Amino acid sequence: MLKKFLLLTAFIIQISAFAQSWEEFQLSHEADLGKTYGTHIKTADKNTVVLIIPGSGPTDRNGNSTIAGENNSLKYLAEDLAKQGISSLRIDKRGVNISDQSPEIANKMTFEVFIMDAINWVNYLKKEKGYKNILLLGHSQGSLVSLIAAKASKDVKGIISVAGSGKSADELILRQLELNAPKLRNIAVRYFNQMKNGEKVTDIHPMLASLFNEKTNNFLASWIIFNPSDEIQAVKVPILIIQGSSDLQVSIENAEQLRANAMLSPNVQFAVISHMNHVLKLVENEEENLKSYKDPSVPIAPEFMDVLIKWVKNQ
Repeated sequence: MLKKFLLLTAFIIQISAFAQSWEEFQLSHEADLGKTYGTHIKTADKNTVVLIIPGSGPTDRNGNSTIAGENNSLKYLAEDLAKQGISSLRIDKRGVNISDQSPEIANKMTFEVFIMDAINWVNYLKKEKGYKNILLLGHSQGSLVSLIAAKASKDVKGIISVAGSGKSADELILRQLELNAPKLRNIAVRYFNQMKNGEKVTDIHPMLASLFNEKTNNFLASWIIFNPSDEIQAVKVPILIIQGSSDLQVSIENAEQLRANAMLSPNVQFAVISHMNHVLKLVENEEENLKSYKDPSVPIAPEFMDVLIKWVKNQ
């Protein structure tokens, strides 16, 4: 009986140790182009917080997209951090979800706006919430945002690049066209050259109209200026680079390229998660891969969270 009691007591203690409590708040922050929004999960740790920056396209704070679907990848990521006592703020991209989507705002959108929004949230977490150890987690396009923001803010103490590209946006797009629509590649090269020369792209090929159009040209022209492999060279804080082996959008080569160029960081850690895809889910084949983008019932990869949590707790 005593042995059973001791085992039960040990089990309860173990559960208590991992069953962290947290509070969740909806936040808004005023910036030059209107308010930006996010969800703050507050734990007992008042020192460390992870700022989660979503990826490309109309992706919201939870990792969901009006194009790709609902998967809740970033929501689950934040909640799994909270279960281990780690606070977070996951933010909407400007122009997504409940933020201002008026034509006036859309016309002013550039990649620099995303960078300034990230820096403004870092300042908010420092000055208004009192966090001293602010870590940036950028997913996909958010990885590049986090690299540039970290160089601009002395309050960023570390970066987590998840499924981050090692190439500029135009290189990525041209590579995808080369694989899937090679006849369109040379046309896209011409459009990108026009953008780089400050020219307006006109007479757009119908098959490329979703990418090159009046609404997206300004943003795309501002995005292709930045090369992640160049930007990471000047980052002076610890970096964790995580990549899934089953990512259909970003290859392992990109993660390796980032690692090779992280020259000034005092500590670079690198992890490839077997069978993890772009939305952080474990998949066995292409059918599962595509379905997981719109299936919130699939949890995110446990090994990914193990690597992430261990790194955060060591910062």
